[in-house]
Amino acid sequence: KQPRSPPPTMAPSSRPAEHVRVIARIRPEPEDEARDDCLYAKGERCVELVEPPSEESAGSLSNALSSSSNNAFSSSHQQHQQQQPFGQKAATRKSFVVDRVFGPEASQEVVYEEAKDLVVAATRGYNSTIFAYGHTGSGKSYSMLGTPGAPGVIPRAVRSVFEEIAKATADSSSVVFLVRLSYV
Repeated sequence: KQPRSPPPTMAPSSRPAEHVRVIARIRPEPEDEARDDCLYAKGERCVELVEPPSEESAGSLSNALSSSSNNAFSSSHQQHQQQQPFGQKAATRKSFVVDRVFGPEASQEVVYEEAKDLVVAATRGYNSTIFAYGHTGSGKSYSMLGTPGAPGVIPRAVRSVFEEIAKATADSSSVVFLVRLSYV
């Protein structure tokens, strides 16, 4: 029996091997929705939250992100408040460092390439999970399912699984695969 090769947790680049990675995607705004940008990709690893000054939203979104910062986001996030004339509130800016950030211009293909190594690992016998998390309307379904013209992570992953199975079974007739997939 041959030992299994380690899971491909490194892409051809020099990305470090990790068991858990946090990837943030800032969804493209649908054309029928008013633009209300408050999240910005600041490079490949930083997300900036800009919370406008208002009584109703004071701290709501930033508190939600900060409360999860101990788990998903780097605990070294920074908060900046701009100086405003007396009596006026300033916008609050917070930066969060994650493993990878995709801005609204990122294509479905580019996003999937970040997760593809998990699909290959699954075909080599390793458990793999891709977990999408976010508020209602944040783009989880768009990222995971996509559209007919721009398939998301799930259709691309299923296609890749069966491509990897075809490669493995072409090399050896003794290789057997059991495929189980869940989508909640």
